[in-house]
Amino acid sequence: IMATSIEEDNKYQQENELELLKSIYTKEITIINEGNEFMIQVEPNVNERIELLLRPLPPDASSVSLPNATPLLTATSMSMQSLKCAQVTHLPPITLYVRYHNQYPSNRHPHCHISGRWLDKVTSDVITSKLYDMFIPGWPIVYDWVTYILSNVVEDYCMLQQTSIRSDMMTSRVGLEEEGSKN
Repeated sequence: IMATSIEEDNKYQQENELELLKSIYTKEITIINEGNEFMIQVEPNVNERIELLLRPLPPDASSVSLPNATPLLTATSMSMQSLKCAQVTHLPPITLYVRYHNQYPSNRHPHCHISGRWLDKVTSDVITSKLYDMFIPGWPIVYDWVTYILSNVVEDYCMLQQTSIRSDMMTSRVGLEEEGSKN
């Protein structure tokens, strides 16, 4: 009897949260499955001009289908010479996909996935993990996730890219040192 009550309370809280999100993000929200599955297009705040490293397009870029293409704004496994720097004041939106289940919000966070043309898989996974870490059992979380994406994703992205660049530079240096010791 108790489990039904918790599941009913979860459903009630999910409905209230979704209604709130629909009232705030009227143009940005898309309902996939009424009551438990939706997407929100979130435009991340870029408070100042930021520098992003652009990877050159592959030679066969015309044959790459965009939805499956690797993001162009990444620095992983690139030689530093092939990267170009760009300053931007606006970034395309990030899509936050959310699917409720009967244990949310009492016990587990809802399922979520983020994607964006400028996010690589590693960055997306790190940010998704941060979103999951924000969850406190018993409390609806999706509005806080949207707020986090609005306010923090650009900073997270830049920090992850700097770490990646430092790692690439260290790898390049080690490679050069090994080459030098062979000669």
